[in-house]
Amino acid sequence: MTDLDPEQLAALPAADAAFIASDSLTFLGDKLHNFSVRRQIAAQAIGNRLLSGRVTGEQDGLYDGMLSDVAGVLYLCTRPESESHLAVRRPAEVMDKAIAWADSIGLSLGSDTCTEAVEVYGKIFEALQAAQFRIKEQKSASGNG
Repeated sequence: MTDLDPEQLAALPAADAAFIASDSLTFLGDKLHNFSVRRQIAAQAIGNRLLSGRVTGEQDGLYDGMLSDVAGVLYLCTRPESESHLAVRRPAEVMDKAIAWADSIGLSLGSDTCTEAVEVYGKIFEALQAAQFRIKEQKSASGNG
């Protein structure tokens, strides 16, 4: 959790603000677990297109298969890391659970739940990009980039 108030957070560069804010994301009123390395690997294992570089048909920030990606990532972020361990070993089983979970919360195109889910998913990836940007920046500053 961050000790910065909203005014201090707003004064930070966008990359830093996104990275710090990622620690306090919620979905449907519940705090999400961080999108840890294990969850990122699990998301790739269950077929996340964005993490795997397989995005096609992108238009207005949306892409083919995005709903599946959103459901998978948010499902993983609502579960303990043990579910991410399972996803690496049995991806189809975990994706089936993610789809059942998405159905149970009414995650369908055009729903308010979908709108919130896509917004949270976007914030997760903004934070991930911010972290990657920071790593590149540090490498450049140290002469290793």
